[in-house]
Amino acid sequence: MAVMPDHVHLVVDVVPGMTGRSVIVRLKSAATRAMNDTGIHLYRVDSSGRMPTPWARGGWDRFLHTESEVAGAVRYVESNPERSGMPRQAWRCVTESAVTRRV
Repeated sequence: MAVMPDHVHLVVDVVPGMTGRSVIVRLKSAATRAMNDTGIHLYRVDSSGRMPTPWARGGWDRFLHTESEVAGAVRYVESNPERSGMPRQAWRCVTESAVTRRV
């Protein structure tokens, strides 16, 4: 995972039956709940009683079919902050997959 100023990169193992889109929707929903729970949400309830979303519509998903593709995606995501002049990132929620251990 790499959290950038205006986007996030993730490499995730999708549960059978879930689509890339459904993963994106669930992640956005969980992040919104966490922002609300901690009081750091950027927006407040508007006059219609709704909370404006900080998220862009949709998202970009790509399916990786080989161990080599997964390893390449992990390397890309891990190095993305440094290419943008940010420090390398390490997240407690990120775990190494069996695929990346073998490659």
